[in-house]
Amino acid sequence: MNNTSIPWPTQRAIRGSMGFSAIVDIDGVYNPKTGGFHLAQDAVEAGHKSIFVRNGTYPGMTFTSAKLGTDFVMVGESQAGVIIDGGTTRSAIFMSTGAARNEIHNMTLRTTAGQGNAWACVFESGSGRNKYIDLYADECDYNCFFTGSAGDRNLWLRCWAIETNGVQDGTGFYIATGDKNSIINCYAEGCSTDGFNGLDPGDNTLWLGNTARTNVGTGILINSGADNHILVANRCTGNGTNLTDNSGSGTSAGNDTT
Repeated sequence: MNNTSIPWPTQRAIRGSMGFSAIVDIDGVYNPKTGGFHLAQDAVEAGHKSIFVRNGTYPGMTFTSAKLGTDFVMVGESQAGVIIDGGTTRSAIFMSTGAARNEIHNMTLRTTAGQGNAWACVFESGSGRNKYIDLYADECDYNCFFTGSAGDRNLWLRCWAIETNGVQDGTGFYIATGDKNSIINCYAEGCSTDGFNGLDPGDNTLWLGNTARTNVGTGILINSGADNHILVANRCTGNGTNLTDNSGSGTSAGNDTT
């Protein structure tokens, strides 16, 4: 069905029945007064807190507290159909200072690999308490899912960092700092460094039920000084090192490293 042929009162009723206050459609009608946007970031900056993104390819997004980047839920129509592409100029999703308590679901994320620009699929800096669910990173110029300064209490659930034709330039899931993060049922394959990496001073992180398939680097690497990590029921396979916990203060149980 062509969205542009549906009268706006009908589209508004559809949104209400779906539980979303805004619908983003890059090929649809732009009308902020009735909740119609071409870009998801514009819907957030207009104050919408529940946003549905229809299939299409969209540019990268940057969220800050100054632009209402808090307490919103954004859901893609389908994981393969909604593509957020930062290209060579930005991360696919950048959560900057103060962007907190947000949820992003069901999308494909990418940046152009091999450029040396350090653009991640999700880059957090100065934000936290965000949830990333059912995201698929198929090309990246940096670490796919990166938590930097003050990235506390984030959740990654059923997210994928997977090599496509050799184009993942860094680690799949890189927890550089932040406290009490959770990485659950996620998958990393073919990354050029490590599958999952926890660094000092990122403490108290839960790594549960994840899978890493690596030919270089380490499947799951917890570095010295990254304290009190819990690693349970993870599976690491491949030609690289499977699982290494150098912290000396974590808990590890039921991991498969064969």
